[in-house]
Amino acid sequence: MPRPQPGVGSHHPGFFSGGIWTAVSIFHHQPDYGISALLFEIFLTFAALYWFDFRRTSTGVLTAILGLVAWASVFPVGLLCEYLVRAGQIPPELWNVPSILLPSA
Repeated sequence: MPRPQPGVGSHHPGFFSGGIWTAVSIFHHQPDYGISALLFEIFLTFAALYWFDFRRTSTGVLTAILGLVAWASVFPVGLLCEYLVRAGQIPPELWNVPSILLPSA
């Protein structure tokens, strides 16, 4: 009988809460918030699943995981910046830095 892998199946509650957040955001006519929450959870789940597949501390694995976590954190940070710094404009190139870091892994 195959051994169950650690972490497999533990990401389902995250997607469930992200789906609820998206539905509530659409109901309140703010779909951007829900999509950001869903993208955050998807990229964070990819980082966790990547770690469960490659459990070693090599430079490539750590760069890929940190890149996925950085890419996931762009979405809540964007919402926070929109809420806290309405007058400030953050350059779009800054939001692309995590997506550049990931392929270099």
